Amino acid sequence: MIDALYQLLNTLPHDEWRRTHPFQVEFASTQTRLLNAADDDAAAHILCEWLSSQHQPCLFGRIAAKTGLLRFCFLRESDLQNDANLRVKIQVARTAWKRAAWTGDAHGFLIVLLSQRIAEALPSPELMQLATRLCDLYLLVSGVEPDQTYLDELCYEMPVADRPVFRWNVGVNYFCANGDGRWWQDHRIPGGLAFSMNSVGHMAQSGKSKVAIEQLCAELGLNLDPQADGKIRSLGEALTLAMQTIRNASNSVSGPATSLRAAADDPQAQQIQCPVTLPRGLVGSSHCSYRGWYHTDVTVPRAYFRPDVERAATCDPYNLDFTYFFDERVSNPDYLAIGTGIQIREASEATEEYALNSIANFSRAARYSGEKFTGEGAKRLRAEIFGD
Repeated sequence: MIDALYQLLNTLPHDEWRRTHPFQVEFASTQTRLLNAADDDAAAHILCEWLSSQHQPCLFGRIAAKTGLLRFCFLRESDLQNDANLRVKIQVARTAWKRAAWTGDAHGFLIVLLSQRIAEALPSPELMQLATRLCDLYLLVSGVEPDQTYLDELCYEMPVADRPVFRWNVGVNYFCANGDGRWWQDHRIPGGLAFSMNSVGHMAQSGKSKVAIEQLCAELGLNLDPQADGKIRSLGEALTLAMQTIRNASNSVSGPATSLRAAADDPQAQQIQCPVTLPRGLVGSSHCSYRGWYHTDVTVPRAYFRPDVERAATCDPYNLDFTYFFDERVSNPDYLAIGTGIQIREASEATEEYALNSIANFSRAARYSGEKFTGEGAKRLRAEIFGD
């Protein structure tokens, strides 16, 4: 029996505009290599090359791709023939990512559906239905809706005495090859479509502690795995990179889709002091907010599934936020949920059972099933996470 996703794949209309407006040369070259990659390792290598290049405006993505902090789940058209098997494949990869993030060895996660048909498809309601269904199977929810924000979670165990644990909200964002040449091309990805997940707070916190460990080991004369270059050491550094990312937005057919605001035009920036000394290129820009012609937190923006090449004249810009990097007032809960992380295990609670339950409590699957992770449940979870 052919399941829903494969049936949707066969309904996708072809993008006739692409015949006269081919993919950009380097994008097309990477796409061809991805679609012909021998295996997932080869595909990961090819995609990391592209993500770490100047073609990727997101500096966090570049750093993660260059330093081995990304994990992937590559799917092909044949995987779409059975939704149940597809869900298992995605969840196995999701668990492996969370296991690596627990120790700070990974940060971002991409689910990449490699498909020539999707790459050349017209942005359409049919493609949106396929994308939201794929997101359902990843997040284990029923009925992901466009123009809404959906989140995953990541945990990190601090490598210090008694192993305290923190958790962060993780953004989920859609990318697709057919964005190339369109006004939203900063959300293009070669090879098909993808969902990208990352947490800047997790990246900053795990990077900071890893640098401290590397410095200590250097003082003791111990050998290290040399992977320190490019680590983000603080939320202040992350703020600077976020502002540079917004400034780096590509000059699409309708101009940049995101842009910095002048600090003089942002009352909030005049009231809250910037926590870092900004580099010359960012001086005078608001450290509190920026403008976007799409909402950078929305998971599946409906605007990405319209055939329009240029941005619609009726589109209004959003005022978007930087303050989760530094504003610790009670009125800004995102400072904890996205920035510093929420501590979910104190030093005195570092037992195996607590560790397992910490993960379980923040797993949607566990929350929906109501399973308690003790006894046999704990053994199964430990086997899933740690490979025992």
